[in-house]
Formats: sequence, structure tokens, C-alpha cells
Amino acid sequence: GKGAPDAVGLAASAAWATSLRKLSGERIQHEMLKLLAAPDPAPVIEMMAANGVLAEVVPDAGDTKFLRGLLAIETATDPLRRLAALMRPTATATATATATATATAAHSLAERWRLSNGDHKRLTALLSPPGPIDADLDQRGLRRELYAHGGERVIDWLLLAWSGQPDDGDGFRAMIEDAKHWRPAALPVKGADALALGIPAGPDVGAILRAVEKWWIDEDFAPARGECLEKLRAVAAARPA
Repeated sequence: GKGAPDAVGLAASAAWATSLRKLSGERIQHEMLKLLAAPDPAPVIEMMAANGVLAEVVPDAGDTKFLRGLLAIETATDPLRRLAALMRPTATATATATATATATAAHSLAERWRLSNGDHKRLTALLSPPGPIDADLDQRGLRRELYAHGGERVIDWLLLAWSGQPDDGDGFRAMIEDAKHWRPAALPVKGADALALGIPAGPDVGAILRAVEKWWIDEDFAPARGECLEKLRAVAAARPA
């Protein structure tokens, strides 16, 4: 990994790049994740891109802007998150088009590399955040994302967003610390509370609880059990006969 690459070997790699299609997905996965676990894989990735090799193993790779940004801020090596940074779209597009394209790219690569179901799911999620998770996310929005997706996933999204917004480090750093210390919240009322109001077991119980939960989230998780019980009674009373 030091010094200039062997010119003859590099030329041969470029000439035979299309033969990488003959390798098993597991072999490509193993070698690429090992490369992405290196202290600084960006120079080699850029060399692969310049010589037509990267397009054969990561067809939807972008430039290394986000990868280099991530390398500068991460505190733990995570090859799959680095892969997501490499595949993150840089072109401007609608949110729907971008989400569709990245989900398709993640699925295609997961099939080619024979990723585990868990890694496939995580890569898709890394490339498809649910909304604008960026430096403008406020505390209320952060809590909503944490409740919906959990701390680890939100930290992933924050790091990937920060990799493209290096000047907003203070804000991202604070949000990541909040995410690290976040503990899952639980809706203070349960199905048993709905049943105690005389609501028959069945779909109505779930629908009423979802309505209460939506209200509770919109209230920034502040209402305690007493208020939630009152809301539960109100929702139950308002349901169609």
C-alpha cells in the first residue's frame, strides 16, 4: 500500500477488468469489504475507478467525496457504512427518484455479492434515509427518527450526512452524542388499557392505539400515562359504532 503501483500490474488489471464478472460474488464481497476496512481505502478505490475496475465490482459507485468525508469523521471502522458512502448519489435528483435508484442499486449489489439478509437490509437502509436527516434536523425531529428507527441506524445516517457537510461538524457531533445516549421510549398505554374500556379484542384495538401513538409522537413524547389514558378514552369514544 505504499509508493506508486506496479505499472505493468496496473495495466494488466485494467485490461482484464471485465473478467471480474467471472468471479463469485462471495469472493468479490470478501475482497472489497477487506479493502474497505483498510485505514484509508480511498486512494486505491480512486485508482480502481480510473482503470475501469471499480465499475465491474461496484457498478453504482460514485466519486469518493462522501467516502473521504466519512473517513475523516468516523471513530470506528465500518466497511458496510463506507460502502454506502461510496454508493451515495452525488447528482441532484428528486427524493423519490433517489430513493428508488439507491434501493435498486443496493438490491443489485447485494445479490451480486451474495450479502447476508442482514447486510442487504442495512445497506438499503443506509442508502435510503426516511427524510432529510441533515444539519438542519432539530431536536424534535431527531427524537422522532430515534423512536422510529433506533440509535444505531440514526447514527449511521447522521455520519453519512455529515460526510457531505463537513462544515456542520458541531451540529452533527451534538446529534450523534444525543443518539448515543438515547433510550427507547414506550407508549404509556397498552392493548390491555383499550380492552379495559370495553373495546372488543380485534383490529379496533390496534387502530385506536396507533391513533394515540401518533398523537403522543406529535406531542413530542411528553404526555404521561394519565394524559394518554384520557386520549385513549377520547379516541375510543369517537370511533364509529
